Amino acid sequence: MKRKFSGRRWLILMFVSGIALTGCGANNNSAGSGAAPASASAVPAESQELTEVTVAIAASGIAYGPMYLAQEENMWADYGLKVKLVSLDVAATTAGVITGDVPIAFGGGNVVDAAVKSDKVKLVGTIGSIPFMLYAKNIDKLEDLKGKVVGVSAPGSNPEYAVLTLTESLGLEPRKDVPILYIGNTGLAAVSEGKVEATLLVPPMSFQADEMGLHNLATMSDLEGIKGLYMVGAVHRPYAEEHPEVIENFYKAYAAASERAKTDKEATLSALSTWTKVTDQDALDRAYEYFKSYWPTDLHVPESEIQFLLDELASTTNPAAKNVKPADILDNSYVDAAQ
Repeated sequence: MKRKFSGRRWLILMFVSGIALTGCGANNNSAGSGAAPASASAVPAESQELTEVTVAIAASGIAYGPMYLAQEENMWADYGLKVKLVSLDVAATTAGVITGDVPIAFGGGNVVDAAVKSDKVKLVGTIGSIPFMLYAKNIDKLEDLKGKVVGVSAPGSNPEYAVLTLTESLGLEPRKDVPILYIGNTGLAAVSEGKVEATLLVPPMSFQADEMGLHNLATMSDLEGIKGLYMVGAVHRPYAEEHPEVIENFYKAYAAASERAKTDKEATLSALSTWTKVTDQDALDRAYEYFKSYWPTDLHVPESEIQFLLDELASTTNPAAKNVKPADILDNSYVDAAQ
């Protein structure tokens, strides 16, 4: 029977089949279901058939260092996998993991929302947190944020949730006392040109902000009570149930890449340069030193993080999230098996 596709579904397939947005390098491989690997442990690639799988991230940057290292060094093959890594926008990432066109995806509130809306999505762990820094042009301290517009990339994005909890920690009312403006990936330009008063940045953009004389108000991970920093993993549940070893082996390979990224600086810098297109070696080196302590050894996402995202969804765009507990949508078995 021939399979029919809606216009939206066809767009998703266009993304995962051939369109690599920011952050995708020249060594991407084609994806498909493939045969399951024979073993859950690391096995030389030449001794087994590799399982092809598409993995989506909803951004690009230094935070994904271990992922890029695994791509460039073909570390997936040691675990029976052939990964096609694609960078999609939030909407395409969410839709892809629901339909199964993207079996494994990483995001923030968007994938939690998908798990609430569809029983075809399960949350399965994390690939780390993002150490955002808050930069401003005409503000010297956090308490002066009241009444100032903060720019974030997109609705439901990690930066938005980080700003919401920051606002609450200051005793201010989110969105009212500190309005939010969606500015895509133009944060540095937006704050420097005065379109917003503050925004979240990470290296190497933060280095440019320093050179421009912008004020670094805080590193979000250093502040108590900030949520929304974790990159939450999600899987298409029917695929994961049929191929549990693929999900487990993906996390095993990522854990190995994360460990190696911390010590093999030369290989990691090479992978970062290829995938982020950063050519300033000094900036790349400084960014590596900044991020490496954030690349995780524990791939479990805290339940408190999921609960926070559920609460935010319930109070804004998805009232059904009020009746959902983290345990209802979170499956730690894949990460447990990988560690």
